[in-house]
Amino acid sequence: VSQSRYSTGMGGSYFAVKDGDVQLAQFNPSLLDSSMHGKLGTGFVGYFDGIRLGTVSSAYHLAQKITLGATIQYCNYGRQMELDGLGFEIGQFQAADYALITGAAYQVDSVWSVGVSLKNMYSSLANYTSYAVGFDAAVSYARPEIDFYTSLLLLNAGYQLKTYSQNVREKLPFNLQLSLVKRLRHAPIRLSLLYNNMQRWDYRYDNKAVVIVTGK
Repeated sequence: VSQSRYSTGMGGSYFAVKDGDVQLAQFNPSLLDSSMHGKLGTGFVGYFDGIRLGTVSSAYHLAQKITLGATIQYCNYGRQMELDGLGFEIGQFQAADYALITGAAYQVDSVWSVGVSLKNMYSSLANYTSYAVGFDAAVSYARPEIDFYTSLLLLNAGYQLKTYSQNVREKLPFNLQLSLVKRLRHAPIRLSLLYNNMQRWDYRYDNKAVVIVTGK
C-alpha cells in the first residue's frame, strides 16, 4: 500500500528525501526525525471493483536524538465471486491484507541517521490466513543545504510464521536497495537514482520449458 506522493510518483519505489514527510518513514525508518513530531499522515485509494487501500502514519520525538514512528496499512479487496472446480458460482468470499509497522530512528550527527522497523503482517483470503513478521533497517545521509540525500535500505527481512497452506511457505520480498536524490541548483527538479534488489546479480531469464532441437 503506497499513498505517499513521493513513492507514488516513483512508481511505488521509496527513496531518500528527508523533508519531514511522515508517510515516507513507513518505507525508510532512518528518515524519522524531530520535524515529524506529532504529525499524522493518511492516504486512501478507492480502486476498481470495490478494492480499498489505506494507510495512517504518525511519529513521536522521544528524546534528543530518537524518534519513534508507527503505521497501519490495509488493503481490502471487497467481496469476490467464489467458483467451484467446474467454474460455477457457489457464493462470495472476502479478502484483505493488513500490516502494523513500528519503527525508531537515531540521529547520529547532523548528516547521518540510522533506523529500524518491525512489521507485523496479516492476510486473510477466504478461508485461508497467513501471518508474517519482518523488519527493515536503513542508514541515511542528508545534506539539505545542497539538496542531496542518499539511503541504503534492507527491506522485508523476515519469516512467514503461519502459512496459507501446510505445504507451502512463502518468502518475504527481500530487497537491498540504494537510493540517491539530488536537486538541480538552478531548476526545481530533483534527479533520483534507485538501485533495487542489489542482492541479485543474475537477471537472466531461464525458461526451463524451452526445448532446443538441433540437427546434424
